Amino acid sequence: MEQGRRVSVATSLLVLSLFTQACMPSSDKSEMERVPVSYLEETIPSCIPIDGSEPDPCPIGAPSLSTLSVNAAFPYWPHSDHVWNMTYIFLGGLIGYPEEYWPENAPHIAIRGIAQNDTTRCGIYPRKPYDFQTDATYYKTFRHYNCFIDVAVKEYIIGKGPSRLTVKFHSEMFWISNEEDKNMYTDEFIARIYEDPQSRTASAY
Repeated sequence: MEQGRRVSVATSLLVLSLFTQACMPSSDKSEMERVPVSYLEETIPSCIPIDGSEPDPCPIGAPSLSTLSVNAAFPYWPHSDHVWNMTYIFLGGLIGYPEEYWPENAPHIAIRGIAQNDTTRCGIYPRKPYDFQTDATYYKTFRHYNCFIDVAVKEYIIGKGPSRLTVKFHSEMFWISNEEDKNMYTDEFIARIYEDPQSRTASAY
C-alpha cells in the first residue's frame, strides 16, 4: 500500500514537472519565431478602394490581358492562340503539349485584388527543381529575373490567405553556362538589356 502511494506521488510529480516545462518559454535560440497567421475574413466589393492612397479599382477602359513576361516564363497562356480553360490552367498545362500537365506550373490560388503603388521590386533567382524532379542538371543553368508587387486582396476566388500578398507579375529567363555569365548578369546589366523590367512592370500594373 505504501509502495503504491509512493509510485502515485512520483508519477504525479513527473506529470506536473512535464506540464511546467511545457508552459515555460523555450530558450532555444534556433527556434523560428512565426508571425501569427491572419486571413482575409470578408469579400470587399468591386470599385471600393481600401484607402485614399490605392489605385482606382475600377479604371475606365478594358483591362489588358497580356503579360510583359517572355514566352518562356509562366504563365504561358497569354502567348498562345489556344483557347485555355480554367481546368487546363490549374493542372499546369503547357503550350505545345495539349495532353500533358506540368505540376510545377499549376497555380494554387486565384484572387481579385489591386496592385499597390511603390511596391515593385525585382531580383535574380535560381531555378530550382521540385522534390519530385530527381535530375537537377537542367535547372542549374537557368536564372529568373522576377518582379514582384504587393497586392491588396479583395477576394479569394480559389484558396484563402492574408489581406495582402506579394505576387510575381513579371519574369525574364536567361542561360548561365559559366562563371563569366554569372558575373555578367547584374541588376544594372539586366536593366539595360531587358529595357528596365522594374519600371515597365510598375507602369503596366
